[in-house]
Parts: sequence; C-alpha cells; structure tokens
Amino acid sequence: MSACAFLLAYALAGSNAQTAVASPPQRIQELNTRAAAKLLIHVAKPAYPPIAKVNFVRGSVKLEIRVTKEGRVSEAHVLDGEPILAVAALGAVRKWLYRPYLLQKVAVPFVTYVSVRFNLHPRHLRGRLPTNADQYLERQIRPPEVISHPQWDASPQTIPMRVLVGSKGDVIDATSPGAKEPELEIARKTLQAWKFRPARWGAIAVPWYLTVKVPIERLSLDEVANSTKR
Repeated sequence: MSACAFLLAYALAGSNAQTAVASPPQRIQELNTRAAAKLLIHVAKPAYPPIAKVNFVRGSVKLEIRVTKEGRVSEAHVLDGEPILAVAALGAVRKWLYRPYLLQKVAVPFVTYVSVRFNLHPRHLRGRLPTNADQYLERQIRPPEVISHPQWDASPQTIPMRVLVGSKGDVIDATSPGAKEPELEIARKTLQAWKFRPARWGAIAVPWYLTVKVPIERLSLDEVANSTKR
C-alpha cells in the first residue's frame, strides 16, 4: 500500500470513529423529577382560572412532558388533575425552559414528570376552605359531547381516550393509560377530525374531560412516523 493510500485510509477511519462517538442515542431518555428539576432554568407560573377560584377548586395537576435536546418543552400531557386547572397548567408548562440534558457529552431529548400546584388563600375564609369543592362543581357541569366524527369500517380496533375538550370545543389534550406510544399518536391524529360541544357551567363554556373510543386502524404506523418527521 502506498503512503498516500495509507494516509487516506487512516483519515477515513478516524472520521468514522469520530462520527460514531458523536452520534446521540436514538431512544429518548427518561429523567426522574429531581434530576429534571436541576436542569430547569425558567418556570412560567399559570394564572389561576377564575371559575376554579370562585368555586374554591384547588389541587395539583400532574403532567408528562417531553423536552427537546435544546431544552424546550415539545409535548405536555395531563396525567391527573381537575380539567379547568389542567388547561392552565398545560399553557404554563409549555413555556418552561431547561438546560440541555447531556448524555456522554451529547445533548439528547428526555421525558419527565412535573406537578403544578394551585393553592387558594382567601382572607375572608381565614383558611377554612370548603371541602369537596371539586365534586360540588362537577355536579353543576353539563359535560362535553361529540358532535361528529369520521365514519369508519365495522369492528375497527379502538382504544379509550380521555379527551380534554376546551371551552371552544377543541381538543386540548388526549391520553390513554397503558396505551403504547404508536397507538397514542394514531388516536391523537384521528381526534383532529372530531368535533365536540364544550362542557358548560350554567351558560359559560368550560374545559372538561370526556372519554371516547377512538379507532386506530384508519392510519398506519408508517403514516404516523412520517408525520412526526415533518
């Protein structure tokens, strides 16, 4: 082998080795709450929803969030919490910023869990807040309804989805405990074509939960994968 050929082969081998070392892991990392909190650099506080305030509704909203390698929240989904509070929590958490999470000196995306607390301290009650305020409000709510959805073939595969329907009838969030990620993506994409009538507290439209069965055979896993790459 000539000296030039040897040097070229050595250079190519070194380039490939550097590329292999610098390539980030493909699987998204999961961080526990404490580890993720150490990376948090900006917290947007949610505004207390007026309807929740006048009805003395309080508590925590638990969410699952996905953070990009740049430290921005790309997705947020409600795991537990009162629906009116959940909308406010989602809006705030999507503005949070994190320092990039480094794995082997390479920034990678991660998923973690956060809890947003809503507290009330009305002076005129001196700390004596009504108990079961959330249940009392729920009895006054006329729940959301499905207005229309695309027709599908008989006996499709379906998964139950808890949909957070906004005050304008829009889908703010949709989750399904135990469902696999590809199925969730298909169901969420399918729900974009559904129309809902929002819940009402008297004459006022409010966000609320509704559980529906969503077919997942209308879209293939390849279509979902391609849509996430755009």
